[in-house]
Amino acid sequence: MQTRSSQASAQTLGQDDLIPETPPLESQSASGPSAPGPVSEDDIRQLQARLLQAQIAEVEARTAAIVATPAPPASTNPGKNDLPIVRNAISFHPGMDSSLIRKIHDNEFQPTMLPKLRVGRGAIYFQDESLKVGHDGQITKGERVGSVKDFGTDPYIWNESFDNYLSVCSILYFPQFPQMAPAMLNFRKKIVELSRIYAWSCVLQVALEHHSCAVDAGITDHSVWEVSQPTILRLCPFNKQLSYISTTATTATAQSSKKRRASDEVDHEEICRNFNSTWGCKMGAKCHRKHVCSTCDSSDHGEAGHKK
Repeated sequence: MQTRSSQASAQTLGQDDLIPETPPLESQSASGPSAPGPVSEDDIRQLQARLLQAQIAEVEARTAAIVATPAPPASTNPGKNDLPIVRNAISFHPGMDSSLIRKIHDNEFQPTMLPKLRVGRGAIYFQDESLKVGHDGQITKGERVGSVKDFGTDPYIWNESFDNYLSVCSILYFPQFPQMAPAMLNFRKKIVELSRIYAWSCVLQVALEHHSCAVDAGITDHSVWEVSQPTILRLCPFNKQLSYISTTATTATAQSSKKRRASDEVDHEEICRNFNSTWGCKMGAKCHRKHVCSTCDSSDHGEAGHKK
């Protein structure tokens, strides 16, 4: 009975009563949010300008923070953190700049700094500080940079400086690397031998270049101290041998003295034959004989121009 009544009631309802009406599209668009319109070029320019201003402000803020950050105070006691072996090396070398000993220990020592290791008379010159201009325009004192000119024109300065370098290394490295001692001594011996064969300017280049290579490879490696023959031939050419230089100088001196002897042996009172000939003397004023006529002793003409 209930089923029949429900069917009857469903028949009495229309289809419009069962499905609700959907509002028209015009009403939905009017009630909902409106779609965004096209972006103009002025809007884009304003956004770009705001972005650029924000970036500039961020950079200025970072720069101000860097400038405002105080620099760390310089250490008043640079040797406070030295290792015992470094302190031992410093104590065994009074008068030597302790910062150079620390650089040798840290493998930061450069061969051009060798003259600074000299202790005693004349060593103060190499300890002087040089003036430097910083990024802020302030003039400050900095470490003096070494140059080849500091080694002089003979092996004396290099020998003395390298001996002190050996002495420092004997405390810092030789106990742990015993083969390093004979290798460095052989290197020094080789440089001294080359200085007796070639000009010192060439031998100094060999010493500094090979020492720099040893520093880059690690001075504790004894195999890096041996100087190769190609390096010697490249930096010490044949014409820089002392024997060749002395022979060349002797030859030039002999030639000049020979010319002087020839001029001295000339009899200045002898009459020049060429001057009295028909072709004349080509030496002119440089001739060491008298330019006079052999007949009348006149300097106005020779015998060929003498009027009888």
